Amino acid sequence: MRNHILILLLSCVTFACSNDPKDLKSFYKWINDPDNGLVKSRDVEGIKISVKYLPAEFLALKESNESNLKGSYDSLYTLYKQNHTFLLSVSYTDNKDINDPMYKNLRDYPEYKARAQAMNFDMNEYVSIKTSSNEYRPVLTSMENTYSLKGQRNIYLVFADESLKKELQNEKELDFVFDDVIFQTGVNHFVFQRSDLAPFKQ
Repeated sequence: MRNHILILLLSCVTFACSNDPKDLKSFYKWINDPDNGLVKSRDVEGIKISVKYLPAEFLALKESNESNLKGSYDSLYTLYKQNHTFLLSVSYTDNKDINDPMYKNLRDYPEYKARAQAMNFDMNEYVSIKTSSNEYRPVLTSMENTYSLKGQRNIYLVFADESLKKELQNEKELDFVFDDVIFQTGVNHFVFQRSDLAPFKQ
């Protein structure tokens, strides 16, 4: 009887009692749970701005699954763990339909073109991460092309830190700043704790 209990306890420690997400569905659930500290949001004048941290493990697992390349996870994880990847999302606060926030308060096509230009190519001018001593701009930005089929605009932002101090990897707090001159919501701060960004192991 004691042996059965011991085996059960060991199994629980190894599998069932682990909080580590083992698949994409579990990862999505974990990342999107505000209690885990990986997603922050605020509402300003009818616009909802959300910032989500995407762990290297999640990105590697997602890409290896999509590419269906066996054994690619480790190499992808090694690549992604060198950087920090965030997802900036903009939608209407009361988003009951698929209204595209890209068109908010626009008067004509030239204004739409200017906004599209800013969100596609100029986000490094409006977004940064501040630490206790430095400010970092994204080295890569990419807006997801939704063709206005859903009421949210998503922008991926990748930050790299090549300094000797590796502040982005070691700082206790990272202040994600979105100086929103696009939708005129002001300067938005989203503070992420280092303890929350420590990813689960796969």
